[in-house]
Amino acid sequence: MSERSKEHDWKSCISLTGYRGFESLSLLQKLKEDSFKAIFFFLFKIIENIFYINIYFKRIVFNFSIYMFMNLFKKYRYELSGSFFCLLFGMLSGWGMETEKYSWYMDLAKSKFTPPNYVFPIAWSILYILLGIVIGSLWRNRKTNSYRIKLFIAQFIFNLAWSPIFFKLHNVKAAFIDILIILIITLNLILSLKNKKNLILLLVPYVLWLLFAGYLNYEVLIKN
Repeated sequence: MSERSKEHDWKSCISLTGYRGFESLSLLQKLKEDSFKAIFFFLFKIIENIFYINIYFKRIVFNFSIYMFMNLFKKYRYELSGSFFCLLFGMLSGWGMETEKYSWYMDLAKSKFTPPNYVFPIAWSILYILLGIVIGSLWRNRKTNSYRIKLFIAQFIFNLAWSPIFFKLHNVKAAFIDILIILIITLNLILSLKNKKNLILLLVPYVLWLLFAGYLNYEVLIKN
């Protein structure tokens, strides 16, 4: 074999080996890219499934909440309705009665135990909810609770009248008498609930707050 033929064969071998090596590198690179694509696709599917599971879970929770609320409302519809209407009428009675709008009240001498203004709406909201539960429970058996319902309505009317008497008419004395009337009627209501301890317990915070409100009202009355 001539030297030229040997050189040609050697170059051909190198070319062929180089080509095969390049082909292997290309194949590895392609496999690597495909692996990245597969991993990315797999992660995307996991996120997608989590997203759909989250949506389905939210739907399940929402439907379950609606179902529970409907059952709860069906079981306690009188108590829930009573609380709603007590809160509504309480809010309407105090509409526009904010103490900031009445400079005369801010200038009045008051007890040192007078709480900040924001305490009153919070306290009365809680008490109206409790009162709503009481009237709802009484209304459930309204045929046998007609006298108690009349007492409740009577005290509630005087309750709603206090804000206009005090803040609009500025009649502190009449407002104090109004609280005394509410207390007397409420205590009569409690006495009529001898066999209903749960309702009595719900009225105890109301009576305590009325006593405190009466004290605050009396302090304003004697100091001004």
